[in-house]
Amino acid sequence: MELWINWKDNLNHLRDTHWIKRDKFSLKGRRLDEKVSILLKMQDGVDIGLTYHIPEKLYKNETFPVIFHQTRYYRNIYFRFPFNLFLKTDTENLINKFISNGYAFVSIDVRGSGESLGNRKSEWSEEERRDALEVLEWILRQKWCDGKIGLYGISYDGTAGEFLSISNHKSIKAVVSFFSVFDVFSDIGFPGGIHFSWFTKNWSKINDSLDSLNLSKYFGKWINLFIKGCLNSQDKDYKLKIINSHKENWDININALKIKFRDTITEYGISLQELSIHNFILNKKDKKSTAKIPLYALSGWWDGSYSRSAISKFKYYSNYNVKLTLGPWDHGGHNYIGDYKNSYKPLFDFQFEILRFFDFYIKGIQNGINLEESIHYFTIGNDKWKSSNHWPPLKKDLELYIHPEKLLFLYKPIQDESMNEIRPDNTHSTGKGARWNSMLNPLNRKIGYNRKKSITKSFSYKTLPFQENSDISGNPELIIFLRSSLPEGDLFVYLDEFTSEGKINYITEGIGKINYLLNPQNKKTKNDKYYENFFKDNYKEIEVGKIVELKLILLPISYTIPKGSSLILSIAGYDIEYFEPLKGDPPVYDIFFGKKYPSRLILPVEVDTK
Repeated sequence: MELWINWKDNLNHLRDTHWIKRDKFSLKGRRLDEKVSILLKMQDGVDIGLTYHIPEKLYKNETFPVIFHQTRYYRNIYFRFPFNLFLKTDTENLINKFISNGYAFVSIDVRGSGESLGNRKSEWSEEERRDALEVLEWILRQKWCDGKIGLYGISYDGTAGEFLSISNHKSIKAVVSFFSVFDVFSDIGFPGGIHFSWFTKNWSKINDSLDSLNLSKYFGKWINLFIKGCLNSQDKDYKLKIINSHKENWDININALKIKFRDTITEYGISLQELSIHNFILNKKDKKSTAKIPLYALSGWWDGSYSRSAISKFKYYSNYNVKLTLGPWDHGGHNYIGDYKNSYKPLFDFQFEILRFFDFYIKGIQNGINLEESIHYFTIGNDKWKSSNHWPPLKKDLELYIHPEKLLFLYKPIQDESMNEIRPDNTHSTGKGARWNSMLNPLNRKIGYNRKKSITKSFSYKTLPFQENSDISGNPELIIFLRSSLPEGDLFVYLDEFTSEGKINYITEGIGKINYLLNPQNKKTKNDKYYENFFKDNYKEIEVGKIVELKLILLPISYTIPKGSSLILSIAGYDIEYFEPLKGDPPVYDIFFGKKYPSRLILPVEVDTK
């Protein structure tokens, strides 16, 4: 019975398959000829674990383009018998697709991780980036390499590829960076300037488990029943050498607890700003990237803050060969969330997209990918793929003003001034199924919001039912006039659909430390230039008792509000499960509205140009 229900559920969620009608993706016939794992010594003497996969040759002296992958999370995972007969990682499945299509594949454990020696003074450290260039040169010297390189990775690994791409090495022809960060401070460590403590705490734990070659530390002893480990060699002395060298790796959580601004210097002498990819790719004069290599950025609406990361890459890489896809997925694309309440296995073929991109830019195969519009985005609600060359797509701003009785209307209030008092509930949480939980979800647990419960612990405003279907595509904005009882405060803002049947469906949210949201400071920069904020000089204490104007930009989304549904705008001061809470007693917020204080929600409503 359960299988039947799951089959029926998936029938109702086929719309994330692809925008191209195509035959079933099949292998081209090449087989793996050779898989070799070695230790490659860097110039400073540190051994880096490397594995290369070569397809069978059909012609004498045939060479291949190479896909280069750098990972923080084990390049090889060895399963115990009999699980090794049928279990494969996602990367192994992708390698098989590359091999069958005539690519060689090279993967390394980055310095201080997996089978590689050395230690980690930060993520994407200078030493790690230097290693990547050394390995690239090694690849080019191999007789099976044709001199053309593609860079591939998801999450951390995708960012590692981007770091290598900014070298503009002539051999690098294309970069695929899926579900990966742009701004380390505002897109993962401190969204809106608030410490994402759940992530840094748990990421530190899983990194320690990986780096000590003891997965049971994080997953429990049951993991040892399935997995032997990540080492090619069973040499006990070398294993001990790895463990000892990794003991000196930095702990991201310990450092994050001492960070308040993007330019705060950690105990290792580096700030989050200095190790962030956006700080390297942006030319300080014109805010454009100096990288010229074609890039494919992909993210999901539920991918923490990384949908904003992907959009930023599209905007700020200076070359015109940047492709962007935004779909109905969580981090890593493990779940398809059609209504942000129930999750299913995605039917979108990520591997097909990766190969289409590499085939065109590396092999020169005319598959039409260059003729498509640069952006494809999935609109939740009507469940359709759309395309554009701009983000956001053509839109008109719909302004909904706060009125008495906790209502939102299209017209400005008549009264000069009114006020709502908010006493934030310090137990408010978005729950275990929130988008933030997907940022570290190695067991691929399904996720989904229970907004009805959360809304009872927040302060909410509601619109009248919409009179026509409206597609919100872009970043909703909230402008409010607020008075605080404390000099510091946090805002968590949520946008939900209230259906005609009384159901509540999550749409998107925005997070911000009030001290960074003050206008007119926020008016000096464009909405998407988050990297220009969160420095020590941007932080301003709130003058207690004074009314201030704030602007909070919500995370991007494309969502259809159907005729008959209303919107609910909810405001909280905590998300206790994921973000470091304010110390001490909760603040009291007074939200002002009226002609004098036009507090309002601004919706980017898509304009149909077809």
